[in-house]
Amino acid sequence: MYEEIEIVTCTEYFEYINKLDTQHKFLYRGQERDWPLEAKIFRLPLKNEFIFSEKYIISEFKKRVQSPKYKEKIQLNSFCELDILSMANHYGLPTRLLDWTESSTYALWFCVKKIQEIFDEYGIIWVLQYHESDVISNLMNYNPYENIEVLKIFNPENYNTDRITAQKGIFTLPIYSKDKQQFIPLNAYTFSKSLIKIKIPSSSFCDIREELTSRSIDEEILFPDIEGLCRCIEMKNIMNEQELKNHTLRRQ
Repeated sequence: MYEEIEIVTCTEYFEYINKLDTQHKFLYRGQERDWPLEAKIFRLPLKNEFIFSEKYIISEFKKRVQSPKYKEKIQLNSFCELDILSMANHYGLPTRLLDWTESSTYALWFCVKKIQEIFDEYGIIWVLQYHESDVISNLMNYNPYENIEVLKIFNPENYNTDRITAQKGIFTLPIYSKDKQQFIPLNAYTFSKSLIKIKIPSSSFCDIREELTSRSIDEEILFPDIEGLCRCIEMKNIMNEQELKNHTLRRQ
C-alpha cells in the first residue's frame, strides 16, 4: 500500500519533497480531483471495447493529421509509435499514455490551478519512484500496444513540443493484469509501494496558487504559446476563491 499524507501549504509541500531520498528518481502528477492513476482513454465511456476503440482512434489520427486541410502537416514516417501517441496526446486525443512531470513544482500547479467553488474536495499529487531500467531505451522498436505487466516510462525525444519541454513532460504506459484480464490503474498495482499520494484540500488551492504565482509559476510558463498567454491573462482578471466568496456575501 502506498503512503498517503495531507499537506495544506506550499512550505509544507516543498519541505516534504526535499526530504525524499535523493538517491532515487521521481515523477510527479498533479490532479485537481482524486482520480485513479489511469490515462484519459480508460476514463471515457467508449462506444466499443477498448481494443477496437483505441485502434480506430489512432488509425484515424494517423490518416487525417497529414491531410492538406491542416496547416501543420506532419510526416509520420519519421516518428515511432510512441512519438505518434505522444503527438496525439498533446493535441487532446485520448490515448493510453498517462502524463507526468519531472518537476514537483509544476505538479503542484496542475493540482491547484483551477479556481474552486466547492471546498469539500481534495486535489492530489502522485509521486512515483522509478528506476532507470523502467525507461524505454529502444524507442523505434518498441510496441506500445503490448499488454505489459511492469512499469514502463516513455521520455519523448523525437516529438518533443514546446509544451512538453516546458512542463518537463514524461509518460507512463498502462499495466495489464493477466489475472483480471484488464488494464488497471497504477495505484492499484503491486508496485504501489513506490507511490506517494499527497492530498491538498481544495480550501488551500487559492493560497498555494498565489504563492506559486509569486514564484513566477503560471499558465504562460507551462503553456508557452498564445493559448497559455490568454489563460494567464484570464486568471489575473477573474476573482479567486476568497474574492468570489466576499463578492457573494456583499450581494446578500
